Amino acid sequence: LAVLYGTLAIWIVLVTTVLRRALSGRSSRRRRLEGIVFGAIWICVYVFQGALHHADPNHAIAYGVYPAVAPLIVVGAAAAGYETARENRASAGFALAAVVLGAVASFAGPAGVWGVVGVGLCGLLLVGAAAQIRQRRA
Repeated sequence: LAVLYGTLAIWIVLVTTVLRRALSGRSSRRRRLEGIVFGAIWICVYVFQGALHHADPNHAIAYGVYPAVAPLIVVGAAAAGYETARENRASAGFALAAVVLGAVASFAGPAGVWGVVGVGLCGLLLVGAAAQIRQRRA
C-alpha cells in the first residue's frame, strides 16, 4: 500500500506541475475544477469505506471487496459520464469497461476480488494501449 500511494502521490504532483505549466486562463480554471470534482468523488469512496469499517464486524467487505471495486465503479462511472458528455467515445468506453470489471470482480469474494481486478485491469490497459497504437497508425 505504501508503494501504491507513494506512486499515486508522485503521479499527482507530476501531472499538476505539467498541467500548471501547459495551461493558462479559462482552460486552466476548468481543469482545476475538474480535478477538484474528481478528487472529491475519490475521497468520498474512502469516507464510505470508513463507514463500512464501523458497520461490518468482520471487515470482509470494508477491507476486501469494497476497496478493490469501489474506485472502479464509482470513479469509473463518473469518468464515463464526463467523457460521454465531451463526446469522447474511446475514453467513455474505457471507463465503462472499468465499471463492468468492478461489478464482475465484486462477486469473487474478499480474497479473490484483488486477483480478478489485477488481471482485469492489466488486460484492460493492454487493450487500451493496443487501441491507441492502432488509432495512431491509422
